[in-house]
Amino acid sequence: MNEVKYQTKYEDGQDFIFDKVWEQIWQFGDPHVVSFSVETLTPFDTIEFPAKMTKVAEYKDLNSKFSSALYRLHTTPHHTYVAYRQSMSGTKRMWLRIVAATQETLNDLQKLILTSVEPIQVEENTVKVKFWNWAGSRPDYNSRNLEAPTWDEIKGNYSPKCVEALDDLINLTPADITGGRLAILLGPPGTGKTTMLRALCREWAKWCNIDYIIDPEAFFGNSGYMMECLLSTADALDPYDEDDEDDDEIQKILSRAGVEPSRFPRAQSAGGVKQPGWRLLIIEDAEEFMSPTAKEHVGQSLSRLLNVGDGFIGQGLNILILMTTNTKMADVHPAIKRAGRTFANIEVPLLTHAEAIKWAGHPVESKDEEVSLADLFEERNKSQIGKGITQVEMPGQYL
Repeated sequence: MNEVKYQTKYEDGQDFIFDKVWEQIWQFGDPHVVSFSVETLTPFDTIEFPAKMTKVAEYKDLNSKFSSALYRLHTTPHHTYVAYRQSMSGTKRMWLRIVAATQETLNDLQKLILTSVEPIQVEENTVKVKFWNWAGSRPDYNSRNLEAPTWDEIKGNYSPKCVEALDDLINLTPADITGGRLAILLGPPGTGKTTMLRALCREWAKWCNIDYIIDPEAFFGNSGYMMECLLSTADALDPYDEDDEDDDEIQKILSRAGVEPSRFPRAQSAGGVKQPGWRLLIIEDAEEFMSPTAKEHVGQSLSRLLNVGDGFIGQGLNILILMTTNTKMADVHPAIKRAGRTFANIEVPLLTHAEAIKWAGHPVESKDEEVSLADLFEERNKSQIGKGITQVEMPGQYL
């Protein structure tokens, strides 16, 4: 069999349609096979193939939002088989396998597909984030490309008290991670923690995949959800979500098929850089897991969180957990902040009145000694409609 060297995980037997392809191999004396994927929103059934197509098998999984089918293409002198699997949401990716009698037929069909679909255009200032949730009976995720600033673009928005520490965190590399796996960003609301997180994701995306846990109470409260996500990674739920590896190899596929690589700029920008398997789990507003009474309120969730960080569960996993909270350091559970458990513990404070004036470039009206970054931006942009409900002190009260 003339198998193209590049393969994803299509041989693991977890997909009905791609297994069906192998049942057709006996029809070929010397079969030629290729497997590849491309990130696109173009539906497979809109591609115009050069010959009549007969559907051999079909599978739709409404729960996982995927559809797939195997077609027999009536080419001459021998039939050709095309299997596809496409995400209707989430990864926005189409996976394909072609079995042909000749290499020429294989190349022609691959070129046809790659020139028929419209690639998703990804801006340079975006970062891919997978948003995880519990979907009733299983974990699920949706991928989104979020706009993210560079750290240099926003560094001036933060107090000098924390800039150096944030610099070190942004510039962290896997070689620097020798201790704990937890990181904590503390600070009052409106200090820019989420914006800083987006800048961090943009920088870390060079060596780390980003996962955002939408429902941390379910994640840490449901051991099945947590273990499925942590131990088997996203690819166990979707064995064909080899996004990074496919993007690294697709340039070779395009060249082999005679397609201009710049048609798929994301694949071109990958530059053959392999992801080493690090993942960052982001949990925002994690107060309920970090308070001194967390054990009473969330039960085993705190224990599971700590075990992922540096306990038995986390051993051998390249997983970092970054949590944000409005809680003061004095109010964080002692088990979380003990020595060796965190690799970063940074407070993002409000700006002093002097820092706020420097930021704004003019006097700032404030009744408080400290000012939030959110208030300064609102004062500059005037984006809010109305001023809310005025609080009036009543001379008496209702009995």
